[in-house]
Amino acid sequence: LTKYISNNIPINFKQEEKNNLPELNIFIPYENLRSIQEDRLLAIKKGFLSNPSIVKGIVWHNGEKFDMDVRLKGDLPTHWRAAKRYSLRIKLNKNNRNSKESILGMRTFSLHKLRARAYPYEYIFQDIIAKFNFPSVSHRIVKVKLNGTDWGLMDMQEHWGTEMLEKNKLKNSLILKFGSSYNRDYKYKSGTTIPVSSYWLTNPRLFFDFSGISKKNLLPYQKSQYEYILESLKEPHYYKKLFNDKQLLKLDEILKVWGNFHPIHPENSRFY
Repeated sequence: LTKYISNNIPINFKQEEKNNLPELNIFIPYENLRSIQEDRLLAIKKGFLSNPSIVKGIVWHNGEKFDMDVRLKGDLPTHWRAAKRYSLRIKLNKNNRNSKESILGMRTFSLHKLRARAYPYEYIFQDIIAKFNFPSVSHRIVKVKLNGTDWGLMDMQEHWGTEMLEKNKLKNSLILKFGSSYNRDYKYKSGTTIPVSSYWLTNPRLFFDFSGISKKNLLPYQKSQYEYILESLKEPHYYKKLFNDKQLLKLDEILKVWGNFHPIHPENSRFY
């Protein structure tokens, strides 16, 4: 493992290496930045982030100007506990004023401090699952400035979506996240853990969402896929129709060796 890291993933950056890293220069108007900061303060109070505001901003890269939608990102405090270098989710607008629609091959991505992505282990894990023919996401280390303030080196992580599927040589299709985080809201509002009688609030057969696309923007063939999933989830043996047992068992073996099952927590897992 030590040899792999030394050959493939930089740990101690020399100044020359830092100078050659890609740079993102982000500008978020004051009122919009205040919305993000208010979301952060509320998340600190609640202990988790929910329903963050999406605001407008601009990001510069290699002299190119991109309009973007941006929000605070991350369910748990490691992403937004600090007053700066908190995690952000960025989506570049398709109607950008230049010919490019992506930065470093990514149109929707997240920015994290390296610790929030357990650097370098997340990078190694993505390499490992790719070798076993699982879809993997791209990571880049970039230099970030926000409204003129140097945020240092951050992880730029590709979001699940069409571009990510293309890089993995997969057909464009729905990417699903099963379950919900209503239990956190319940605990915050009631002061107690969710009772057995209300477990349905997090039941993955009742709650699932899409990654990379909203329900209102589904194409006809995607609507057919969505209806098939809905109907299948009503059946007693839905898992036999919807899930690939061999792939799940293979992933289980990988995670046993890896020693951490965080990647398959319902809030972290995506299904294609």
